[in-house]
Amino acid sequence: MSVFVLICLSAAVVIFLFTGLYALNLIFKRHNQTTAYKLICLGTIISAVCYFFPFYCDYFAGSSAVAYVKSFFLSIHHAIRLFVVDVNYDELRVFASEMGWLGNIYTTFGIVLFLVAPILTFTFIVSFLQDVSIRFYIWFSPRTEYYIFSRFNLQSFYLAQDIRDRYPRVNIVFLGIDKEA
Repeated sequence: MSVFVLICLSAAVVIFLFTGLYALNLIFKRHNQTTAYKLICLGTIISAVCYFFPFYCDYFAGSSAVAYVKSFFLSIHHAIRLFVVDVNYDELRVFASEMGWLGNIYTTFGIVLFLVAPILTFTFIVSFLQDVSIRFYIWFSPRTEYYIFSRFNLQSFYLAQDIRDRYPRVNIVFLGIDKEA
């Protein structure tokens, strides 16, 4: 069983680190934060499924296909619960205490997942609430004029500054940013 745990734990760690590094590459090279955030969420979910899979395989203690299917679906369920801070860590710690040094690595990675997943949920909620507040601001200020620029470059910046000087109550929105600006 410890070889199976080592394989699942290695897969979880590799997936988590690979998606994290690739997301950082997206942020720094292409300035694409939304895709990077989605990639980090996906990597965390997949690595959590890989993390919980050996626990449920041991829980059902069967080598039949039905036990593996049950374990897989319960691992997905547990990974979803991880994002809403509804996971019982004590059961996993008892499971890992029987494995020695591998159990220490297992619980350490579990702590990382237990910290990262709720933070991702919290950032999503904050982003959602910010979007809602912006929509309320737009709905409840119907007489405000909006100027929307498709790109943020030097020319559009000077034009927006000129518009802002003439009409101080106008809202200006830039949709894209050129890398050389």
